[in-house]
Amino acid sequence: MREVLCPTCHKIKDHYPEGILTLSGDFFNQHREEIIRALEKEAGRVSGRSVADRVIRSLTEGDKLLVETSTEKMAQHLGRTIYKACKGDLHFRWGEVEKFVRVYWSR
Repeated sequence: MREVLCPTCHKIKDHYPEGILTLSGDFFNQHREEIIRALEKEAGRVSGRSVADRVIRSLTEGDKLLVETSTEKMAQHLGRTIYKACKGDLHFRWGEVEKFVRVYWSR
């Protein structure tokens, strides 16, 4: 029997994110655990209703947290969720050629 992967599982397996959310700043570092819990909760809620929207992985880069997502929409949604809860600065940069977004939140 041949194993078949869904498109989202392929992105995860091939490590092909369509969005990256970067969180940084003094406020983030002071409230890191709370913000990460809020992100995990919201990612789980969204993933429960949409198979395509997933967090591929989260990694720390210095004092920043990078959250790689399987869709542009998920990265934007998570950035807006943290902005709504904590305010701060939120910026989006879309790729010109490929389907990709970088979301930056800081406070």
